[in-house]
Amino acid sequence: MDQRQVSMVKWIERERRVLVQNDFANADPVPSPALTEIYGEKSQMLDPIIWKDHMIGRVSVYYTEGPREWRGKDIESLDKAVSLVRWELRTIDPGTRNSVGEPP
Repeated sequence: MDQRQVSMVKWIERERRVLVQNDFANADPVPSPALTEIYGEKSQMLDPIIWKDHMIGRVSVYYTEGPREWRGKDIESLDKAVSLVRWELRTIDPGTRNSVGEPP
């Protein structure tokens, strides 16, 4: 499966912000059938990793026990994880190495 063609991935690439879906039954964009059929996900958060103006990946958090009302603290934790990934990328990118400060 070309994951870049999945509606949720297209959404985060276009919007460049976290996608929170509390209940796949009412989700827009519609989740990939593989998530529900194969893995049993019922809700999720996806946060794009943007590097040099391109989405190079994402951090995904799934919940399988049923719908979940993701809280602000959940979203903040996800954002922090993505910030740490971007910080690590700066430490290995020769063009940005000199501007690296402390991790977020």
